[in-house]
Amino acid sequence: MCPARHTFDATAVPWRPSSVCSVAAALPPQRARAPPRALDVFCGGGGTSLGFSAAGLPVAVGIDFNADALECFQRNHPSATALLADMYDYKAVLRCLSSMPQFDVVTVSSPCTPFSTAGRRDPSDPRIQLTFNGLRLAVALSPTAIVFENVPSLLLHAGGATWRKCLAILRDAGYHVQHSADVDAQQLVPQRRRRLILIATKLDAARVFDFGAAVAELSSRPTVTLRQTFPAWKGCYFHQNRGSGGQCLYSLDGVSPPLRTNCGTIPRTAPRRSARDAGPFSQRIVPSMSELARIAGWPVGAFLPKHRTAAGKILGNAVCPPVAEWIGRLLLPLLDKPPASGGESLSAPPPPTASAVDGGPLPHVPASPAVLAALRAQELSRDGARVPPIAGTTDVQQLQMDSAVRDPDVNSGVAVHVAQLRRRERTRLALAMRTKIVADGTLRGLRDPIWSAPPIGAPPSSGNPAAMFAARPWTRSSADGEPTHPCTVSQRWRNWQAAHMLHCKRCQQFSELRHGAPPPLSDIASAHETGVLPSAQLFTPDPDCYQRAMIDDIRVGFNPPFVDGAPPPVQVKNGKSCWDEWPAMVEYMDKMDNIDVMAAGVWQLPPGCVVSAMHCVTRPSDLRAFERTGTAYPVRTVIDLTKSGVNDCMPRWPFRMEGIDAAVRLMGRRGTCWIGKTDLSKYFPSCPLHPDLKRFVVVKDPRVSTQWQGSGAPTAEWLAFQQQRV
Repeated sequence: MCPARHTFDATAVPWRPSSVCSVAAALPPQRARAPPRALDVFCGGGGTSLGFSAAGLPVAVGIDFNADALECFQRNHPSATALLADMYDYKAVLRCLSSMPQFDVVTVSSPCTPFSTAGRRDPSDPRIQLTFNGLRLAVALSPTAIVFENVPSLLLHAGGATWRKCLAILRDAGYHVQHSADVDAQQLVPQRRRRLILIATKLDAARVFDFGAAVAELSSRPTVTLRQTFPAWKGCYFHQNRGSGGQCLYSLDGVSPPLRTNCGTIPRTAPRRSARDAGPFSQRIVPSMSELARIAGWPVGAFLPKHRTAAGKILGNAVCPPVAEWIGRLLLPLLDKPPASGGESLSAPPPPTASAVDGGPLPHVPASPAVLAALRAQELSRDGARVPPIAGTTDVQQLQMDSAVRDPDVNSGVAVHVAQLRRRERTRLALAMRTKIVADGTLRGLRDPIWSAPPIGAPPSSGNPAAMFAARPWTRSSADGEPTHPCTVSQRWRNWQAAHMLHCKRCQQFSELRHGAPPPLSDIASAHETGVLPSAQLFTPDPDCYQRAMIDDIRVGFNPPFVDGAPPPVQVKNGKSCWDEWPAMVEYMDKMDNIDVMAAGVWQLPPGCVVSAMHCVTRPSDLRAFERTGTAYPVRTVIDLTKSGVNDCMPRWPFRMEGIDAAVRLMGRRGTCWIGKTDLSKYFPSCPLHPDLKRFVVVKDPRVSTQWQGSGAPTAEWLAFQQQRV
């Protein structure tokens, strides 16, 4: 479950606050004979971890680079630590794991694509290194046992050279190795899925079990058929195979072929070839996702993505949990530790229910105050924790992007033509989408716990608001005694605060420690449908979180200090585009009226005010499309605070605005969002100005003008507007 190599310097990215390294000193002392701990490398959606947990061998940490799969792992193992990491740089992952408690078992399920007979099996495929790096990471952690899983065809890859290198990595580290390529899941689940399993231990030979005998015993068990698993099924089983000419119908008295990553897709057309005893095509059974989950051996209640395609990828790549459970029960006697309580066998799962796919609310396991204190101290102790890294940065991602495309915002004094600037910004956006944005998780949903633990040292950006507010060059004093701004956005500041609580793990843990109970996240999440927020007495955000400064700006108004005094009075005329794009401008200004961000008409300007120009801007590509096809182009209105001198008097706050969609997604799919547009996606467009700044940010509403100030002759829309005025 790790993609092809990326172009940036890989680092391990903690998925939640409790996953940051260097906290071993803050952890409470372990009691004697504590349950064993396992590490799942290339954990995917967590199939191996589900099986190990059922065997009484809980997985403490899961590592993967596929964010969707890692979310599935985290939902199924809420008390575990999920690390978003690139295993091409396994030493960076090792540094993150080195201060954690010792692991008893490390399992490695590296990507099978380079070795599968369905692929090219190219000896130069760079993904082969992921297998070696996974084993190198495992031996560096020196666990009691290492479990390696892959396809049997790995044994013959590159004439056996790949397999010999895997054995050398383990044996050179002092491990005794046993393996078998005949471990088939069909004795545990109704699916034919043969795998290569290797078990390496550092124990004396007398204590090591005979893995070959264990495999022989498993193979002697009867096959679990589809009819036994689904007694209510009638007809034949439909299975989506690769290509268009293969068999797709199978008898219920047999097993399913191996589930692949496309098992969740339902093709519009399918070949009607079938086994002789399968049945007619008209009686085919297309399994639901919960039924596919049972075929894969996933327990009822385990989380899977709601969409079939995403869930199919998880099931097609995962180790069958009953197989992992079987391996875990073989390993437990070797560890001299009692199994964890609560393990249930997955070999005979109960009938499926909808909860197998839909998931549900998961219990929250808070970190102790000592761990939270250690995490905060560790973050603040790093070099550059409070220094904006844009000027004189040593950040590898930023330097690589800057070397590829120089940024005129960062490299001052570089004259750039506007067309060249647009090309550069498109290139930078493409680079950011492949590197920084993917790495820091900003392409995630609103409720995903990503902002609480951004990559250490990540540059300030709208997708990393903790670093963004830490880089703000001024400290705002508390606004507790100031009145709430009268605009609609400010009046709903509690909605913003509650929405922040949904995704900020730091504030959730602080609130739970304060109130003795988790915050009512389900009530907050449903407030955009019900329109009712839970009582503010039920949750309390962390006052040291960036949300305090953000909420003060929203409630009272954005109020940055002037650097060298207030800007001098000036009046800058609105741009001609306000008249040239009159319908779009009027529509925009009407929207501003509806959300109460425009003050009532002021016909005499206050003394010392600064009047800035308004402009209507469009994309050149949209204009060209309009000229070719007549497609209506979008127009947005902006205020030019540069020409009026306001920007020059403000302190420079360096951060990147990655875009609204990249920063955060709105909750729900309805047009109305009662919670608010939350955090930084609408923070700046919706943030009101503090009353102290009112006279420095004044604009003249073009609708009050009775004189045409656009290009050429007055347009019909403007003339009609003037007639309606009369």
